Amino acid sequence: MKRLVLVYLISISIIGCARNRGTDVYTPAIIAEEDSIHGGQMNFELNPKVDILFVIDNSESMLSAQEKLQKASDLFVDGFGENSLIDYRVGVITVYDSRRCGNEDKNGKIIECYPEGRLRTPFITRGNGAKDNIRAAINVGVLPLSQGGPRFEELFSPILTAFTPELNHANDNFIRSDSKVVVIMVTDEDDSSSSISVDNFLFQLRESLGARINLYGVVATPECPRKSYADKPDRISSAVAQMNGRTYPICDASFGKHLAGIGSDIREKLMKQEIVLQAIPQSGTLQLFYGDKLVPPGRGWYYHPR
Repeated sequence: MKRLVLVYLISISIIGCARNRGTDVYTPAIIAEEDSIHGGQMNFELNPKVDILFVIDNSESMLSAQEKLQKASDLFVDGFGENSLIDYRVGVITVYDSRRCGNEDKNGKIIECYPEGRLRTPFITRGNGAKDNIRAAINVGVLPLSQGGPRFEELFSPILTAFTPELNHANDNFIRSDSKVVVIMVTDEDDSSSSISVDNFLFQLRESLGARINLYGVVATPECPRKSYADKPDRISSAVAQMNGRTYPICDASFGKHLAGIGSDIREKLMKQEIVLQAIPQSGTLQLFYGDKLVPPGRGWYYHPR
């Protein structure tokens, strides 16, 4: 990754104060001289990395929503992927149902489920065919209840499992140690992880990932008709809100617009960095280089005097 370099002159103000005769009170500054010296340069690396985990509900009721999700995936990638600096990975897991998986059905047969927290396909990176590969990965389909599909859709538990060292290793070290991490939950139900409270879920996320985790939800928000959707996603909405994320209505026909909005939000959070200068620059002298290329102000950076 090329280095970004800031070059500038430093403005130095030499300010004098005068003592009023016969008093011990200093008046405001009455002398101000300015001088300039070469400020040299600051070097820093801009290496934005993001690992994006989709958690998709694959119950039977999600069929139409998944079809919209696939069609909208290109807009999602465009939202953050148009910036060629962003090094991204995209992986997909499905919801889990611990009440059913590994237990016997009514006929005494063990219900086998896809491993909790395991990526459905190898994670996708930037490159030729990335959009097609993301679209294919998101196409998890639906699984009928009779074939081991979920009845109680758990999202919190498979997310936490995916972030454990053991599962991350099994997922080919999908989550990197120096990347932003984004989780996008897509479901028409609320989370049903029976043994995990919202507070405990967030605590474990912060313990394993710190401040680099971001949450989003495409869910059956309150404005979605309740006759078509069951429980309001109170647990998911609460978790997303406490992480300063955003939720979008799954019932909205503008699915692509919402995913594009998530993509754009990811890009903004990745690329918006504040660099504190070591001194106050002289007006008009600040320059930024990417490698040896001069980047003009207003085309990706600006100086804030404060």
